[in-house]
Amino acid sequence: YPVPVTGEIIPDEPSGDESYIDIVCSGDDNVGYSIAEVTGSTFNWAIPDLNFIAENSQQITIDWNITGGEYIISVQEISEYGCEGVVREETVLVSEPETSLDGDKEICEGESVTITTTTEFSRYLWYNGSTNQDITVIDEGLISVITWDEYDCISRDSVNIYVYELPDVDLGNDTAICGDNTVQVDAGNFISYIWSTGHTSNPI
Repeated sequence: YPVPVTGEIIPDEPSGDESYIDIVCSGDDNVGYSIAEVTGSTFNWAIPDLNFIAENSQQITIDWNITGGEYIISVQEISEYGCEGVVREETVLVSEPETSLDGDKEICEGESVTITTTTEFSRYLWYNGSTNQDITVIDEGLISVITWDEYDCISRDSVNIYVYELPDVDLGNDTAICGDNTVQVDAGNFISYIWSTGHTSNPI
């Protein structure tokens, strides 16, 4: 009896990329693959990295709940006479984009900070509706963004913006002194000081 020639794997939605039979997003469910029916033949499927095996099936449905990467999907035709065809293997790309806004930000009142993702994406949607690659923020609060990669897979991230009040310095009333007399000036309790005299201590 002749050895069958295992047909092509047919995804629900072809990738359009010659390198991969299919491109999916990590977490995609119910993704279907099939093979043309051959009278009397059965088909055995395998995806080793998913520990997936299906026997005597013309089509399979896969949940790609797995880390992004390239994965092999294989199928083998068994003829009605029990002859085993060559195993056909194809590669599926599982895309898992990761958005990072690089941590919370701290600014002083009146300042601004520009926030952007550490990786470039195809599309952006910020918390305020902006679709630019980055945004400039002056107010305190939670800043979030949704991004889409070249395969239309989604990722999200958010950061907190903290805005601190400016210090309130009171040196007291203007003061006049005579001759070699001195006056002590106290700016209050702060972390560091830069006086117009060049001094960096307090009081002076």
